[in-house]
Amino acid sequence: MIARAEDTGPPALRHAGVSFAALENPLERFGPLIERLARVTRPDAAHLRAALSAEAVAILERTPSGFTTIDATPGFDSEPSRDLLGARDCLDRLWTGHHAWDARRSLLSVPLHREPGKVVLLAVRNPASGMGEPLARILQTLWRTRGEPHDDIEIQVLTDLRRDFRLPVRLYERYRRLQRAAIESLSIVFQPIVSLGKIAGHVGVHSFEALARRAPLDAGAPVGLLNAAHVWGDDLVVERDEIIVAKALSAYASAHRSGPWDIPKPVSVNVSVRSLLSDAYLGSLREALASTGLRQVTLEISEQDPIRPRRDEIWDAEPHAYFHERLQHLARETGVAFAVDDFGSDYASVSRMAELPLTQIKVDRRVLHHPTALAELRFVEEIARHRRDRAARTVVVEGVDDLSPITLKQIYAVPIRHVQGYLAQQGAPSLHELKADVREDIAARVRGDAEQRATGLPALRRSA
Repeated sequence: MIARAEDTGPPALRHAGVSFAALENPLERFGPLIERLARVTRPDAAHLRAALSAEAVAILERTPSGFTTIDATPGFDSEPSRDLLGARDCLDRLWTGHHAWDARRSLLSVPLHREPGKVVLLAVRNPASGMGEPLARILQTLWRTRGEPHDDIEIQVLTDLRRDFRLPVRLYERYRRLQRAAIESLSIVFQPIVSLGKIAGHVGVHSFEALARRAPLDAGAPVGLLNAAHVWGDDLVVERDEIIVAKALSAYASAHRSGPWDIPKPVSVNVSVRSLLSDAYLGSLREALASTGLRQVTLEISEQDPIRPRRDEIWDAEPHAYFHERLQHLARETGVAFAVDDFGSDYASVSRMAELPLTQIKVDRRVLHHPTALAELRFVEEIARHRRDRAARTVVVEGVDDLSPITLKQIYAVPIRHVQGYLAQQGAPSLHELKADVREDIAARVRGDAEQRATGLPALRRSA
């Protein structure tokens, strides 16, 4: 492949008859190749041959009995290429792939997928690109993400390269544009947090959590897209969170105007630790609050982020004390409240729960499946009640659904009064009261009238 003029790296400088040029990052030349590969409509042999400008391509499966051709373009014959494909011990040692050649031909071999006793690999005869290991990484990611939208594939390709290589500024900026466009295209849906009671009149919607989805009917979050920002550094994490909080609050204000309540129910939005330390995020949050007029907003602190300074930062207090002061500053500036998200997983520790100025503690769904689940829930509820400033903290049990081994009666007896899960809906762009039959069903389960099923909440889905 011949690089375009604009892809050939920084220009040379001339001074007193001597030319100077900055050392070139080899990846600088391959932006167009990455874009072209990400837009391969099907990662079959023909499309890959065209994208790689190769003479021939095959997708092969290697087992202890030998090679089997899954797909190949005309002109590829695995038998004459057997020596270049390599013996089994050679393929096992060269995990990322290898480039082999003799006097007549060359062959690029890249393992795309491995499992016990089997390797799926891509064989490229006389490839035009000599990109080496980065090309192998691109092809492996392309294979893993096949079938996803083109921009998602390119985001994952660039992110995987970022993990292992120093990318040129051009590809960094390319990723930034892709991330912004992808995050801005997300839909916001709202999942209710339900207040429990033994009678239907005490059951209802306490608040909502704003959730980002590819489409309103999607059950799960675009985790790969949202988590990719952490690989690229704080600036992109903050930018992601700025877009999401603006979209979430705007969508919630709009949904409330068409909803059944005169005063907006509280709403919560996820945020990273680094965003809460960013003045840029604070500015975006202020703008979103001012433009929507919302007052009862809770920021759920991500469990994925540690609370500690970066290597280039010096905090003048112990990390949790420093972060505590920062949250209090944000609360004074904006009026928002804070929650620990997914307590019991990753960095959502007991110290975080006990030492930060929180109004809400959200317990991760995985806790419900622990052998000591009820003891853990009682522990969380006790910490929520005993804090130095005596302010109330709401405990919310997440992930309550048909598969939860803990019943609503057991949760209520802890005593915990709020749950979140697929009770009324997976999440919808509009806001709804719980229907009368749904509230009665929840109350019956809290009383224990229907304990033959664990949480068993099939009727609740009808309220959407």
